[in-house]
Amino acid sequence: MSILTFTLHSKCHSISAQDGEFMQNLSFKAKLPIGDSLSTRHGKQIETGYVQLFLEKPKIETEKIYFVDSMEDMDTGASNPPSISFYAQLTPEIFNVIRDANTNAAIELRLQTGMMSAIQFNDSMGKAKLWDTSAEKCVSVESYQIILSQPENEG
Repeated sequence: MSILTFTLHSKCHSISAQDGEFMQNLSFKAKLPIGDSLSTRHGKQIETGYVQLFLEKPKIETEKIYFVDSMEDMDTGASNPPSISFYAQLTPEIFNVIRDANTNAAIELRLQTGMMSAIQFNDSMGKAKLWDTSAEKCVSVESYQIILSQPENEG
């Protein structure tokens, strides 16, 4: 079992239409907190990621963490480091709370993997995690939490 924590930022609310049906999702950039680390058995450091929360059932499998290997941007030639992607479907009530949250709200995502998953603790404090991507590039999430912290009123 391992618990991965990410801070979410750069919230984007997207509405799309296809075949007369509307779909909504929220997407975020994700970053590991300072002091936490996630690396692969091959020594690749994962510090960032992408999170997408859906109101409707998406075509992609949800409640899984996907490893995205480093790659070169075809347009710019820039190198993108390894990262993660996580997708989840939310109830309308929870989706609306996150969508309507103050833009200054801190959003944290905690993902708990299974006891026998390819992501394991790599230190006694639980801050460092090791992912055996040769065994699994996609890891099931047993549970997750989304934590919203509203800023205190000033003055």
